[in-house]
Amino acid sequence: MSESQSWSGALPPRKKGELLDLASQLGLEIDSTLVKTEIIDVLKTHLDAHENTLIEDARFKGLYGRKGQNPHRASAVPTVDDSEDSSPAATGPAITAARKRAPKPAARPPSPAGSVSRSAVSRGFPPPPSTTTPSKVPLPPSPVRSLINGLAERVRPEVNGVVGNVGFAKEQFSLETDKALAATKRFLSNSPNISSLTVLWELMVLVVSFIPWKSLPIVVTPPGSKGPIELAFTVPPVETLISRDLYLLIAQWAVPTLDIDPVSSGIVRLACVCSSTWGVPPDLLSVKTRVISAATALAFATAEAIVARSDRGLGDSRD
Repeated sequence: MSESQSWSGALPPRKKGELLDLASQLGLEIDSTLVKTEIIDVLKTHLDAHENTLIEDARFKGLYGRKGQNPHRASAVPTVDDSEDSSPAATGPAITAARKRAPKPAARPPSPAGSVSRSAVSRGFPPPPSTTTPSKVPLPPSPVRSLINGLAERVRPEVNGVVGNVGFAKEQFSLETDKALAATKRFLSNSPNISSLTVLWELMVLVVSFIPWKSLPIVVTPPGSKGPIELAFTVPPVETLISRDLYLLIAQWAVPTLDIDPVSSGIVRLACVCSSTWGVPPDLLSVKTRVISAATALAFATAEAIVARSDRGLGDSRD
């Protein structure tokens, strides 16, 4: 088309080549690779921006229709195919009738943030700034968590002190237990101690069996109680403790239990209790009890003597 070509009517029915010619006459440089709809967008934007000037130009006055109406701002003429083989653009009364029948188009939704059309880039507009929302926003500190942390910091020294005291007490208890076990082992490994224990055991059994124990009731009234409370204690009679019969019985029992040395005493005791009761009634101290006591003392004394003799033999062999 010539430079004096007059333009009128809507832009969508026109072919892509005609739109490029119109852009050339308007002084716009448009990339020919753009599709038809993008070329129309560029043209409409330019026509709207320079309406006051172009409406006075006879070549472009027909693009604005009747005075006061701009078909490019609310054009609803259907868009035809973008191919170059589409039908020729309609002009004249047909375009006016189509413009009257066409309703106003719906407003275009805004483009999503970050998307830029090629038409906008071709017109030289800068891309919109990015409005992406950060995926993770830092949360404010929790007052409950701060309170718990502060309480833990205040309590930690006391807890550490208690734990330390418990550990120290445990170590002390373990040390004292080891000492007690070692002392008990040394005591039981000594045959004279075993012999003395068996003698005391026989004496206790004899005295408890001989004394006629009595119950002594005592009435007490604790402060704040509703009434008196009666307590019973088992005690030996005084007349029995001062009687001659008790001490004579103890003397008869002690004759075969003379403590000479552990081995000799064990042999004498075992022989005496097996041969006679020595005036001790069996109902007070049975023969079986005396035999077990004497045999236990003799066994410990014999074992200790064997170990001591072995140690002396080893010492002589080293010399």
